[in-house]
Amino acid sequence: MTNAKLPTLNFADEVPALVDVSVRAPSGRGAKSWLVADSLRLTMHALMKGINLPLQKNPAPLSIQVLQGEIRLTVEGLVVRMPQGMVALLEPGTGHSLEAISDSVFLVTTGSAATARAA
Repeated sequence: MTNAKLPTLNFADEVPALVDVSVRAPSGRGAKSWLVADSLRLTMHALMKGINLPLQKNPAPLSIQVLQGEIRLTVEGLVVRMPQGMVALLEPGTGHSLEAISDSVFLVTTGSAATARAA
């Protein structure tokens, strides 16, 4: 995030290195996070085909945006196939898990729990 006037990220520059990490990792996954102030976190995940992220609940709202590949997102029993370009928006406390249908990269953006309470 470097720009003298406006913090920016170029995900096209970040994806290849993160995919390389996931390919080499025994777990078949890699992640990189950026914190914007104290209220917003962006985390890019790369998962190899067939890798799962187990059920979790975030105390704050979040979005999941597929940048490359395709994932299967399960949200409180509802299963959704998410191809590249699709975004899911989850309310605070929503249980969710996912699986990489193909080698995939996705971005999770979360607000803080304090921000969610204030809204």
